[in-house]
Amino acid sequence: MALIDTSGLEPFADLIKEIYGDLAKPGVQNVGTALAAVLGLGVTLMWPIMWANERAKIALEDNLEAYRDRLKDVPPEQISIAPPEVAMPILEKIGYVTNEELRSLYIELLAKASIKELNNQAHPSFVNIINNLSPDEAKLLQSLIPKEVIPFITTRLNLKNGGMDLETPVVIISDISLTFPENIGAYISNLVGVGLLEILPERYLTNESLYAPHFEYFEQKKGFYDFKYQNIEKGNPPYEVKKGMIQVTKLGEMFFKAVYK
Repeated sequence: MALIDTSGLEPFADLIKEIYGDLAKPGVQNVGTALAAVLGLGVTLMWPIMWANERAKIALEDNLEAYRDRLKDVPPEQISIAPPEVAMPILEKIGYVTNEELRSLYIELLAKASIKELNNQAHPSFVNIINNLSPDEAKLLQSLIPKEVIPFITTRLNLKNGGMDLETPVVIISDISLTFPENIGAYISNLVGVGLLEILPERYLTNESLYAPHFEYFEQKKGFYDFKYQNIEKGNPPYEVKKGMIQVTKLGEMFFKAVYK
């Protein structure tokens, strides 16, 4: 059996042993090294309180175990002390975050902050971005960001004097299952608000086939629009559909690298 060096963990041995049970468990030394700057600070004073709450205890143990598992195969010489401005707010959160999509983002960000070759990706502002995401938005990001550019359409009702937007942006995502798919427009707005996406209404993709699902959606909704606005005098043509695209920002690209493997 290989011997695992646990030297350097002595100041936190009792705390780490309470969390992991065995100081010789693979990855525990890496955890102690990475969190050395914050284990002795006030954030860990809350952990005994969490242990008194069974649900919080399970969440904290599961999340810290996932963090250990993420670091267990990293060579010890590649582990760095995680910056407190990243580690402390994450350690506060993982005591009660149980949603798989969100907890995986926190844990991966903490892991990146703990690895020398990757900790330049762990920007402190990313903690706040995760704080402002719903589970659906975390799923949506995982689907959207690798695409870099996402097509959308805007549907508009033309009136005799002006007009009004009906739906904007209309984004069609077919490869993920959202809990509240009807909120996708609000999700896009939030992702724009936190700086991960940018809406470009005056630019569009030249590949027309990418907009086919969007125009099919519009054709399906046209009957509903006709009924809803039947008493309004419309222009000619009554509806206008404009193509646009949503682009992942530089911040979004960096965020993706930081929170996904």
